[in-house]
Amino acid sequence: LIEALEGGSDVEITSRRLAESEIRIRAPWWSDLASGLFGGVVRGTALPGIRDAMCGFAFFRRAAASDIFQRQRIERFCFDVEPLRIARRLSYRIVEVPTAWGNHPVSKFRPVADSLQTLVDVGQSRYYDGA
Repeated sequence: LIEALEGGSDVEITSRRLAESEIRIRAPWWSDLASGLFGGVVRGTALPGIRDAMCGFAFFRRAAASDIFQRQRIERFCFDVEPLRIARRLSYRIVEVPTAWGNHPVSKFRPVADSLQTLVDVGQSRYYDGA
């Protein structure tokens, strides 16, 4: 991530969906399926071109972070998608970098209820963004 920052990007996010990424501990099949479906919705409606908006690790340049996070409204599962939408709208350069990732076996994610809430959140982020 530091190399991407030094290369002039404003926002760097890790991505499990890059060929160079290493998946050390796979998620259960149902979680992997839900992640893939939701990722498709995010790519199709909110962040075209971003392969993995919800991997969970990101760097922001200080000025970009200040500019972006003061505009953020969503606090639930989609909290990591909204700042990327805002960054893109404000023309910040976003770079995805490979990661070494492992699924954590303990999760509070409720597949049905939380999947529905994340879809609502994506819609809200589009509404807040005027798109």
